[in-house]
Amino acid sequence: GPDRLGRFRGEGLMLMWRRRSWARSAVDGDCGEIGSLRQITTAPRWPLCRGIRRDHPLYRLESRCYVTVMANGPWCGKWALVTGASSGIGAALAEELAAGGANLVLTARRARRLANLRTRLCASHGVRIKVLAADLVQPNTAAEIFAFTRERGITIDLLVNNAGVGSYGEFRASDLERELGIIHVNCSALVRLTHLYLPGMVERQSGAILIVSSTAAYQGVPYMATYAASKGFGLLFAEALAREVEHHGIRVCALCPGPTASEFQKVAGVPD
Repeated sequence: GPDRLGRFRGEGLMLMWRRRSWARSAVDGDCGEIGSLRQITTAPRWPLCRGIRRDHPLYRLESRCYVTVMANGPWCGKWALVTGASSGIGAALAEELAAGGANLVLTARRARRLANLRTRLCASHGVRIKVLAADLVQPNTAAEIFAFTRERGITIDLLVNNAGVGSYGEFRASDLERELGIIHVNCSALVRLTHLYLPGMVERQSGAILIVSSTAAYQGVPYMATYAASKGFGLLFAEALAREVEHHGIRVCALCPGPTASEFQKVAGVPD
């Protein structure tokens, strides 16, 4: 039960919490206990509850909590940086943040997709959005993103480390450079961006960092060995960092999605 570990599964969504106090505060409409949130698995549209029985005792908790945290959350008028924002979970996070009034800096490799997303979100939500085509496989990209925001006087209050890559197949037959690229994007770039933006958050005594990990982080995954290991790194990094900076008023959270409707499987070569 919720005293130990609560779970609620809907259409592409799983909500897990560690303390009954968090569930109670969310039902009461106060999401101040969001630090207790252990894991969210998301489909492209979080707040929608299609296919979930409305008489389920957790239905009210799920719908109110998600709408409160995202659509009416604390980021209205503040700046959020989302990496890997051109598709999938990154684009979904960008849309929810924009719906809540957050201004956005969006980065990804595909410039045209970023431009289209910017046009759509600006028209729908009237927020300010800057885009930067950037490939985090390159070692200098994190510094370029940081310089991009600093030169424009943008203070990042929420850093969403979402960009990630993977591959499928036997490790011994894999392309070594591709495997090392997974480590660079999923681990090294994550550390670089966090190291660049965290000092400013500490100085301001406010801010948040979301690290998009995976349910693959909880165990080794044959044929995706490097990917799963890299996601385990992200999860453990988030858990450790959360304790380090909590007394500075900064929250760090790992988001661990399961299989999600996105382009990841196709790009990674995962079979149907």
